[in-house]
Amino acid sequence: MVSTRKAQPTTHKLHFHEKLVGKGLSTDALQRKLKSLHTELADIDQDNVDTNSLASVRKELISTSILLHKDKGVKAYAACCLADLLRLYAPDAPYTATELKDIFQFFSRQLHAGLKAPSGPHFTEYYYLLESLSNVKSIVLVCDLPQAEELMSEIFRNFFDLANQDMPSNVHTFMGDILVALVDECNTIPQDVLEVLLSQFLSKTDPGDGGLRLAIAVCNEGAEKLQRYVSQYFTDIILQHSRGEDLEDLRAAHSLIKELNRDCPTLLLNVVPQLEEELRVDELDIRLMATETLGTMFGEKMSLGSGELAKKYPSTWRTWLLRQNDKAVAVRVTLLDSISSLLLNHPEQRVEAEDILRRKLLDPDEKVRVAACKVCSRLDYEIVLQHISVDTLKVIGGRTLDKKAVVRQEAAVCLAKLYRSAYAHLELLDGASISHISWIPNDLLHALAQPNPEIRALVENTFCNYILPLPADKDEEPNWTQHLTVLLQFIDEKGLAGLCTLAGLQPGRTNLLNSYVTSCEDNNGGVIDEHEEEVVQKLRSIIQRLAANFPDPTKTSDDLWSFAKLNDKRTYKLLRSCIDAQADIKTLAKSKADFFQRLENNASSIVPTFRTVWQKFAPWVVNVTSIPALVKTLQRSDNGLVRKHTSMLLSKVSKFNPALLKPHVGELAKALAGEASEALAEVSLQALSSVFVDDPALAPSDRRLADKAVRCAEGSHPKPAKFAARLLAHSRNKAQLTTNLAKSLATKLGTASPEQLVGHLSALAELAKSAPDAFESCSDITMQFILKKLFMRDDRVVRNEEEWADDPDVPLGTLAKEYAIRICTNRCLSHASGDQASDIAKPVINLLYNILETGGMPFQNVKQSLVDKSRMRAQAAASLLKLARSSVYDKVIGQQLLTLALTAQDMCFGVRLYFINKMIKYGSRMQIPPRYNVIPFLTVHDPESEPREKARSYVLTCMRRLPRNAKVACFDMIFPRLLHLLAHHPDFSTSVDDLSEMAKYVRFYIDLVCTAENLPLLWHLAGRLKTVEDTEASFSKNVYMMSELAQHLLKRLAATHNWSISNYPAKVELPGDVFVRFRDSSKASAVQHKVYLPDDILVQLQSEASRPTKTVPVKRRRLLASDKENIPSERTPARSRKRQRRPKTDIDEESSEGTALSDVDENNDGEEAMNSPDMEGENDDSDLTSLEEGDSEQLGRGARGKAKAKAAKRVRKSKGRRG
Repeated sequence: MVSTRKAQPTTHKLHFHEKLVGKGLSTDALQRKLKSLHTELADIDQDNVDTNSLASVRKELISTSILLHKDKGVKAYAACCLADLLRLYAPDAPYTATELKDIFQFFSRQLHAGLKAPSGPHFTEYYYLLESLSNVKSIVLVCDLPQAEELMSEIFRNFFDLANQDMPSNVHTFMGDILVALVDECNTIPQDVLEVLLSQFLSKTDPGDGGLRLAIAVCNEGAEKLQRYVSQYFTDIILQHSRGEDLEDLRAAHSLIKELNRDCPTLLLNVVPQLEEELRVDELDIRLMATETLGTMFGEKMSLGSGELAKKYPSTWRTWLLRQNDKAVAVRVTLLDSISSLLLNHPEQRVEAEDILRRKLLDPDEKVRVAACKVCSRLDYEIVLQHISVDTLKVIGGRTLDKKAVVRQEAAVCLAKLYRSAYAHLELLDGASISHISWIPNDLLHALAQPNPEIRALVENTFCNYILPLPADKDEEPNWTQHLTVLLQFIDEKGLAGLCTLAGLQPGRTNLLNSYVTSCEDNNGGVIDEHEEEVVQKLRSIIQRLAANFPDPTKTSDDLWSFAKLNDKRTYKLLRSCIDAQADIKTLAKSKADFFQRLENNASSIVPTFRTVWQKFAPWVVNVTSIPALVKTLQRSDNGLVRKHTSMLLSKVSKFNPALLKPHVGELAKALAGEASEALAEVSLQALSSVFVDDPALAPSDRRLADKAVRCAEGSHPKPAKFAARLLAHSRNKAQLTTNLAKSLATKLGTASPEQLVGHLSALAELAKSAPDAFESCSDITMQFILKKLFMRDDRVVRNEEEWADDPDVPLGTLAKEYAIRICTNRCLSHASGDQASDIAKPVINLLYNILETGGMPFQNVKQSLVDKSRMRAQAAASLLKLARSSVYDKVIGQQLLTLALTAQDMCFGVRLYFINKMIKYGSRMQIPPRYNVIPFLTVHDPESEPREKARSYVLTCMRRLPRNAKVACFDMIFPRLLHLLAHHPDFSTSVDDLSEMAKYVRFYIDLVCTAENLPLLWHLAGRLKTVEDTEASFSKNVYMMSELAQHLLKRLAATHNWSISNYPAKVELPGDVFVRFRDSSKASAVQHKVYLPDDILVQLQSEASRPTKTVPVKRRRLLASDKENIPSERTPARSRKRQRRPKTDIDEESSEGTALSDVDENNDGEEAMNSPDMEGENDDSDLTSLEEGDSEQLGRGARGKAKAKAAKRVRKSKGRRG
């Protein structure tokens, strides 16, 4: 061998001369010799050694008697000595290739066996051996041996086996150095070595385990050498799949790529382009795997800088982005799964990632939309705040109204979780959080206006679980009401209406469930002693009404029956506790837990349904615990919007659930008697008056409270005056207090200022209802003032003025007249059951109809503005509907039903909308007779969509929710009345065009009401019209034409749906107030055989059937002489006007609140439920409700004024004939 080292002046010679091999040498002796040799060799410097002196030990150390010795100590010291020799001889090896192979195998096996036991007696020697191989790098000699691949593979396997043991960190470092040296020096990386390395990344052990750490170190250090082999490794797998191999290997390969990208990204230099090619293949599975793999890789937070992979491979990044439009839904979903990581880890890709998210929220497939919603659900609140725009969150908000339930669910939960995470920041009024997140509950509350019960149930569940959850423990109770007060500052009026719906602040909600529990108890599990049929029928009716409000009425009905059959008294009691209005939040939470635990044990299958029941009826939004906090907020909050919403919420509580206020009567009375603000005084007055109406025994005898109420009642603010009068009417000394108040107010009417007059009339209107005896003590003075001074007073008339005004823009004089009408109406209702009812009501009803017939004027020759007239018409029509709730007055009002009904076609949009809202309010509660249900069908020609849609929604809701008998009475049996009303309609004529217009009314009716079940009845009713005469004989021909027209339209509808028209088996009587039987049988026969409908109209109807119905322009009414001085200039086009919701005042407070028993807000009157146990609503005044919110323009044309003028003229003539 030739040495390459320079000669040293002096060299160190080995002093050890003992024999290591020979007979009779004991193990202990040999071990001592080897230890001595190792000690001397370890101390010799590599650069100052006489290698000739090492010759003897060099040969003996590789003898089989030593290498294969049974003693571990002998082999450990021998290995150390051999390592020292390799160090001292370096860079030349003093052994042949075969000997070196044996030596390194010996090293590998010694290390593998010895390092496993750190506490072993020879661990120090093994550690020395490992360190020597690491430092000297003599291990690289393996790469030049003939069987280098096998030996290298063995070393790798043994080292990685050792790496997973619990060892000192230096051991891992030395092993890494050795393996990296082998990778760097070898000519070819053996396949086994590559597989051993890569297998560490797919192990299911802890990511911090030694094997993985060692593999990461080797791959990163040897990346340049390994890149080509890793690329070839994956190429082989892809090629194997192309030959039809199983996909499992390919999936494993993609999993490995993701792991390598996380820990050793430089290895994948040539692999990423292969993945890009996979994105373009036709085979879905490969495209899907590539999309998922690259998505994970792009989203990974790289150690060398964010977004490095996308920057390094721009072509791959662009190709991956295109998969957002992949034809396969699974690929689009998979791409979306990576968006959250991009937003989280790579701000520089945020714009592109968010753009994908926003567009995929509108993807045609619901699975993609769900995946898009889940992206935000996976992000922390801070990330959303920084990297998701409000516009994108708003798009998610829009998905809460998605047509697919699964999308709605995911979107709602996503937003609700964000709000919950941001709550602490919102409470501190953090600006960024407010702009980004605060709108969420408001938008969810708006969704309650949707007619879809599933959406309502979703909003209820979302609020209950995330936005306003019950306190988890007693420590959270003090902060529970704070969630509500924080919420109030971030919602608008429509949102507040939705919140009130959520809180059950609607008439009859709790009463309905209480009635259900009572019926369950009466049912007694089906064992009923007496009145069995009546008990079962009552339970069935209540269940039907309850189930109609649920997403799945059939399942709900079944579950409600199952609950009734349990006949578990304890469960019934717990359910009652859950809806007890006077239960505080702690009691409510406990009752809920106990109820559902018991129900889970007894009937787990019905638990989901009853969770929805609980959410609908339990006081979990506003509770008795909430009231003090709300009052405190009203007193102390600096936020005007919060005070306004708090006041409105407490007003709703007072109106619909005064039981919540009973425990707080003392506090409210104290607040009112003290120096309360105007808002607090108003709320306190309404709250106390509502409580005293509900429970007169709670009325205090405090003189200070009565004095304060009197002062408020004599004030100029209409709402406090009304509530103060109501409070006095239910106080302990009510007779004296109300009589004195009534006289005081009546005597001041003539001298009161305009502001005071409105307040006085408001209080008198309340006294006329709540304290009629007191009002009658001054009724002559009051009525004389109203009729002779107020209604006869001229108004200032301005040319080109608007025809409608919203509060607070309504002139005080007009408001005073509206309250005057309410006084007249309330006085009539107070005496409805008395002997003087007819005498009191007759002039009032005549006055109200006169207002309608004259376009809004109580008396002729009085100058009135257009605003004054339109609001008078609206109030007069509403008052007639209100009076019609009394059977005594209904008989009189019904005689001129056409005049009243034509208000739905008034020239003023505000009048039309208010009137149809009021009709829907009373109709949905079944407070007026069924005949008035003809009114909604007159909206078919309305130039605005809103009245039509309200009417449509009302009818469809009734048809869906009413019991069968009620549907027949309320909608089927009114068909003859509708046809009779149309026959008398001023627009009726025998011309083809006019009959075609009449047909649209009928078509509107049958499209909403007619079904295969009631078709025979409707056919029979229409046909029966030709068996009678109109009470006004001159209109009989019109009636017969409408009869034939209706039957023609029914026949066409039946043909469209393949329905059969069978004979109706029962005898049906037509309304006797509008039809009379024939006195002459020959005339009856002639009518039956004669065809009255012109042939031309049938042709016209047939042609219209093939094209959609359009709303025709409505005829402008013929102006009365009194209107001519304040009409808009003919040269000026009609100005478009925006319909705005006016601020509510006393005039509209109660009617806007009493919209019905539905799960919707006041903007969806048609969805009112038919579930009020008591038909009469509390404090149900005829007030002008506010117009709808929105920016749509109002058309500048009238709506059937000419018709009303004709109707009024005809009514007057008919009165004369009857007289």
